[in-house]
Amino acid sequence: MKPVVLLAMVKDLQIYIKDIKDLDKNNLVEINKKLIKISSEVNENLEKI
Repeated sequence: MKPVVLLAMVKDLQIYIKDIKDLDKNNLVEINKKLIKISSEVNENLEKI
């Protein structure tokens, strides 16, 4: 995956977190899913290097 796509994923996560008014279990689960997806993409990129 290109760094530009990873940057877009991170910006999407930042926007999602800023829009949260009440931090509840569902929001934490969604944040965790996005972080895991970003982390897995970073790992794939590192394996290619």
